[in-house]
Amino acid sequence: MKLLQPTQFIKVIIVSLALIMLASCSSKPSSLSIIPESTNVVTVVDVYSLIKKGELNELEQFDLFKTFKKEIRNENKKVSRMMQNVIDDPTETGLDFTNDLLMFYVNEAKDEQYYAMALDLKNEEKFTVFIEDLLDKGGVSFDVENEKSYKYIIVNKDVAFAWDKNKVICLTSKNYESRKNFDLTINTLFGLKENNQITQNKDFTTFYNNKKDISLWFSTNLLEDNYQYKRMMRELDFDIADNYVAAHLNFENNNMSMQWKLFPNDDVKKMVEEDPILNTNFNSDLLSFLPENSLANASVSMNPMAYYNMLKSENDFDKMENKFENEMGFTLKEFIGSFKGSAVFNLIDIKEVEYTYQNYYSDTVTKTEPLPIMGLAFDISSNTYIKQIIEKLPENDLQKRSDYYEIKIDNRYDMYLAFNSNTCYFTNDKASVKAFKDGGLKSGSLLMSNQVSNFKNNAFYASMNLDFDTYPNTIKKELTKAQNSREGRVFDMWSEFASSLELKQIDNYTMQLDLKTKDNNKNSLNNMLSLIDRSYNSYMGL
Repeated sequence: MKLLQPTQFIKVIIVSLALIMLASCSSKPSSLSIIPESTNVVTVVDVYSLIKKGELNELEQFDLFKTFKKEIRNENKKVSRMMQNVIDDPTETGLDFTNDLLMFYVNEAKDEQYYAMALDLKNEEKFTVFIEDLLDKGGVSFDVENEKSYKYIIVNKDVAFAWDKNKVICLTSKNYESRKNFDLTINTLFGLKENNQITQNKDFTTFYNNKKDISLWFSTNLLEDNYQYKRMMRELDFDIADNYVAAHLNFENNNMSMQWKLFPNDDVKKMVEEDPILNTNFNSDLLSFLPENSLANASVSMNPMAYYNMLKSENDFDKMENKFENEMGFTLKEFIGSFKGSAVFNLIDIKEVEYTYQNYYSDTVTKTEPLPIMGLAFDISSNTYIKQIIEKLPENDLQKRSDYYEIKIDNRYDMYLAFNSNTCYFTNDKASVKAFKDGGLKSGSLLMSNQVSNFKNNAFYASMNLDFDTYPNTIKKELTKAQNSREGRVFDMWSEFASSLELKQIDNYTMQLDLKTKDNNKNSLNNMLSLIDRSYNSYMGL
């Protein structure tokens, strides 16, 4: 009989977590009490929510799960039968699946470094029977050590399980030195006083109260032994220790959302808020120059002089500024100061464009290739410097039209530049540049889209159309021409899943990424799992 390795035991337990559908519970888990206040990274998994949203109580619907079960059965039939019993009656594990699964990094000393996973218990006696039975059927020798308030098992000096009446923790050693100190670390964690627990950290408590399906808590202090981090600390004139990042992944109907939030220390907060680069004063009038129907767009609202002040802190800034002034005839400060701070970019289309050029042998060659059609609009306080830049362009590459300039790029492509006293527009779309003199497009502009609030309310905003069905034939042809039949099937599946992608800079400390999925009355997690399963099935030829 083959012996199951310790990592496979952990895998079986984790799979078991995803097989239960129980009632929800809103209380904080007891397992939080074994996480030290000094812990620098914690992941919180809302097991019940994931089971409900992903419909994980019906794992038999997924071919990947069937393959995993088959691998376990081939490895150890006793463990396979036990896993099936867990699926049939998960309460026999004694685990409490109504509370969060916690994963964290223990770093008490260089020889006490462990990756940890903790979960609450509903029944200590049942869990004791479960873990002993699991190890027995895996053919592993072990002893249950009984302490005054907890029990523990060390498996092959690599993995340890420890539990009391309320919670269980699994520890895996990070390094060889830590293998000999499992018992010391377990004693430390189960003996933590309340004032030494992570719940005493106010920022962590805020993070936990706002947790989503999967949430990550990370401190820059985790990097304190990293060489690059130490080097950065020496070079910066502000302290980057004690900064925390919270990341939340949430699965909603038709949307998967990931949000990052920085909890800055006083030094970082002062630096950001004294002279903030980004703001939410976006000039929405710029949207009228760009067409609504597009493949991707992005906007930014910033303080140009704050950006200039940031550049001044660079080591080679003086050299760069002098070179700029010598070449342009005006200072970098004057140039940056002529921008008001709002800009919007749009990828309008991709079209087949024909152009001619002289090759190496001076022959005239005509070629056709796909070219992105795009536009960039930004607001200005003066057009003086734009005029001076135009005067420096080679005459052969520049033609003055009635309302705009036509510029030849690389002697192949035509670009168009239009401006007035407060706006500048750069594009290779002739229809939109011709509308510039009239104040923009009369209909079908971004100003009339349902994205206007996102442009206005976020310091930075970007979106991309992922609905392949709406793409121009030129793009469809480029994306599919190199695919074989198997890759084509997988691509079609992903095309049926995704609708759009959005990235938002909500404030100085918060960013959010949203993956919009196509509406089929299912949660995005279940859709994603089904997609992965179908893709695997198709690609592997199952």
